[in-house]
Parts: sequence; structure tokens; C-alpha cells
Amino acid sequence: MPEKNIQVKKKFQGVSEYNDFSLLAVLLVICLAVGIYQIATTVLISKDGVFYITEAQKFSDAPVEVIQKYPFGYTFLVFSAYKIISGLWGESSLYIWIYSAQGVSFLGRLLALAALYYLGKYLVGKPKAFWSVFILIILPYPSKMGIDALREWPYLLFLVIGFLFLFHGISKKQWWTFGWVGLSAGLGHMIRPECAQLIIYAMFWLGLSLFKSPRRMKRAAILGAAFILLAGFALPVIPYMKAKGSVLPEKLQKLKHQDDKEVVSLEKDYHYLHETDNISKANIYFMKVVRAFIKLTTKLSENLMYYFMPSWLVGFYIRFRKRAPQNNDERFLLTLFLLFNISVLLLLYMNYGYISRRHTLPMVVLTIFNLPAGMRLLTDWLRKILFSSRPQMENILFAVLLVTGIAICTPKLFRPLGADKEGYRETARWLSENSDKNDVIAVPDKRVSFYAQRPGKRIKNGTIPSSAKFLVTIEKNEEATPPFGQPLRKEYRQWVNKKKKRIITVYRVQ
Repeated sequence: MPEKNIQVKKKFQGVSEYNDFSLLAVLLVICLAVGIYQIATTVLISKDGVFYITEAQKFSDAPVEVIQKYPFGYTFLVFSAYKIISGLWGESSLYIWIYSAQGVSFLGRLLALAALYYLGKYLVGKPKAFWSVFILIILPYPSKMGIDALREWPYLLFLVIGFLFLFHGISKKQWWTFGWVGLSAGLGHMIRPECAQLIIYAMFWLGLSLFKSPRRMKRAAILGAAFILLAGFALPVIPYMKAKGSVLPEKLQKLKHQDDKEVVSLEKDYHYLHETDNISKANIYFMKVVRAFIKLTTKLSENLMYYFMPSWLVGFYIRFRKRAPQNNDERFLLTLFLLFNISVLLLLYMNYGYISRRHTLPMVVLTIFNLPAGMRLLTDWLRKILFSSRPQMENILFAVLLVTGIAICTPKLFRPLGADKEGYRETARWLSENSDKNDVIAVPDKRVSFYAQRPGKRIKNGTIPSSAKFLVTIEKNEEATPPFGQPLRKEYRQWVNKKKKRIITVYRVQ
């Protein structure tokens, strides 16, 4: 190993004095403390969280309908958690459903971080794995996704475990380990279909190993690994596909029948280019790809709070340079992972018009190990510029960078989830006290009717649903009036949040 790499390793030796149990216990205790606070102070869960809980509530009466409608893994876990908690608690309530969903997500996060630590220990060593997971714990957006009613972290649990088994099988040349990779991919696939990417990576590696000379594994072992990989994947997925009645995920089915509507839409977005009469379909797609890259970069930066983005990028430089202390298998699989996920997100944006922080979370989680090395290289550069004759300053500069990052993350990390929409909860409370259980509420956001425990219908195309007894609107100021051509009686008003920039109003439909 080059001398410089030995020096870099020595800079992290302070953490190496402790065993894995101690380091993992520290990480999980920090995560547990932060997570319990975040759950306890939650004001409002996400819109998708309402959907998942609503689907879980249907599981007892219409399980086949739930399975056929959407990947059911997370909703089944929420349903199971609810049955356990409500049984122990001795009662049923909306908040038990909410806490069940948050608990499933949070447990998935805790277990995923534990698996991630061991994956990091294999890839970059114990000290860097510790600091990588620590930074991931304090990043606000990944942390909030772990206590919201979302499926991201339960899915990541199976993705990380699958990678852990994959690297273990490759390094130890154990063909049977690939069965666990397939099983992890299959179970995760029922939460998010993207977990099937593990099968792609494993099959690529096995395919190359079959024809590569010298082979890493015997031909029979490679064929056996491929068979058991697919068998492990098929074990949970084939019954699921049979019950669902289709093979492709919903978005891929839509993509399969996609026509040129998005091109027409994009031409409208770029109508000013028609003035030159040089616009072409290729130009349009090129501009769409550019916009997708910008969106992808923005969402990655937001997950890393912008502050950690430079260190993350520098970490990639360290991992991919020619003299990097990284074996070819690791570099190959990491490259495949990045190419696959970037391609999927670009296609998502080009066909559906959005990329969110949730979609970029797997890229952040599985590449978080680049961060500590990137920070170390940055501190090395700073030390040479500011304290060239004092090499001991590098540890101090690293601590300063880390503490600064913690200070930047802390306000958002401890800001209650949904704090900017506290008026929704107040309005929901008023509706629950001043309407009948069967009254239909026309809402711009279903979280209002969900927390009010009333049937809700979305307002579409400026039309109030005919069955609605109440109408909820969100307006920019107190003087604004709803643009509906029917008599309404104002019943209740509440600011959406303390900034008083938007007001939420309840009308009784006459």
C-alpha cells in the first residue's frame, strides 16, 4: 500500500481502539435518542405516509386488493405492527396506526445502520465506517425519512443486507451466500421494486467471473451461485407476482406504453426555441436530460445539506483514483450501482417530471463511506495552506469541519416533522369535533381529513365533489375567496403555520 494511504489510515486510528460492539452501541444509542425525540414531536406525517397507513387499514378486509394495487411489503409490516401494538395497548386509535408506521420505519433505519456499519467496515475499515454512519445519523433529511411513515429505510435495510452478503460471498468465494443476496432482493422488492437491482449486480459479476481468466470461483460454483441467487429471489417474488397478477412494477408498465406526449409537453416548455425553427426532438431530449441532471444534483446536495457535498465528491476521487486502496470487485460493483441508480432517476424525471430527496437517498446511503476520507483530504489541503509546519493541526481541522457540520444539521434535525403545517392538525381537530363521522370533507391535502378521521375527497379541476359536506381551502391571505360557483358558509379559519403566510379555511357546503 502506498505510504500516503498508510498515513491516511493512521489518522483514523483513534476509533480503532474500540471493538465493534462498543462503536455500534454508540451509533445506535445516538440514533435511538434522536429518533425517539423526532417521533414524539411529530406534527404531521407526509402525504405518502397517509396513503401507506390507509392501505394498511384495508389489509384485514381486502388483502388481495392491497397486494394488487401497490408493493405491499411496507403496508403489511405496518399492519402487523399495529396488530401487535393495539393488542398490547388494549385499544385501537388513529395514533396507534401512525406510531406503528413510524415505528416500522424507525426500526428499519436502526437495523439498516447496523448493517451499514459492517458493510463499511469491510469496504473502508472500522474507523471510517463509524464516522460515515455517524454523519448519516445527523443528516436531517435522511433522518426524518427514518421516522416518517415511509418505506425508504425498510427497503434500504434489505438493500444494504444484500450488498453485505454479496461482498461477503465474493471475498470468501462462498457460492451459497448468493442465495441470501437473492432472498434479500426478493423481500426488499416487495417494499420497493428497485431492490431487484441486487440481482443485476450479482449476475453481472458472476457472468464476468465465468469468462474471466483466472476465475475467482470454479465454474460449477459460479453456476451454482447463479442458480441459488435466482432461486432466493424467486422464493418470495413468484407468489407475490402471482397474487398481483403482473410482473412489471406499475411505473414500468406505464413507461412501456408511453407515447410522445412528454415530447409535446416539453416543446411547450421550450416554445421560445421555435423562433429559430431549429428545434428538434434530439434537442428536446438533450435539454430534458440536462434538467434531470440538475435536479438529481440538487436533491443529492439537499440530502447532504450542501455542506458535506464537496467532501462526498472528493471522496469519490479518492476511491476511483488509480492508486486507491480498493479492489476491482468493489470498484466494479460501485460503478454498476451508480450507473443503474443515475439512469433510473434520469428516466424517472424524463417520464414523470420529478426527482425527490427520497429517490436519491439510496445513493447517499451506499456511498456515505466516501465522506470521511474526503473530509480528511480537505483538512490535509487546509492544513498545508494554513499550518504547513504543524502536521498535528490536521486532527483539529477535521474536528472543526465535523463540528461545523453538526451545527449546520442540528436545527433541521430537531425541527419537528411537519412543523410548517401545524394548522392542518388544528383544522382536523375542529372538523372531528364539529362534523359527523360520515361527513365527506373536500380537501386540497388528504392529511386534513385523515387526522380528522373523516372520509376525504380531493378537489379536482376546481370542482367540489357532490357528496362533500365541508370544504377546506388553503389561501394566501385572509381576503382571498374560494373560486367555486356555489354557496358556502365560512365556519373556521386557522393560519397554516406561525409565519402566517397562508391561511386554511373550512366552509360548510350549502
